[in-house]
Amino acid sequence: MFRANVFDLLPEDHDCFLYRELFAQLDTSEVEAQYRPQGQRAYPPRQIVTILIHAYSHGVFSSREIEKREAELRPGQAIAEKKQISFADT
Repeated sequence: MFRANVFDLLPEDHDCFLYRELFAQLDTSEVEAQYRPQGQRAYPPRQIVTILIHAYSHGVFSSREIEKREAELRPGQAIAEKKQISFADT
């Protein structure tokens, strides 16, 4: 009756899956090695790059608009792996 995963509603060839697959190959080990355990946990650099490039390729350059799109639209949620990305200073 209902699909188990809301992302099954997206076509298999949707570009969000291409970006996620493409940037999964990105080596971010040097950046991650510089992380320190103090403070808030950082977002995975590979995921941030994927979100930004995907948004830029769709003409979205505002960090607030990117954050909104990632929270509200299924393609953005698929890339962000259902994590709520925030670009606000906290």
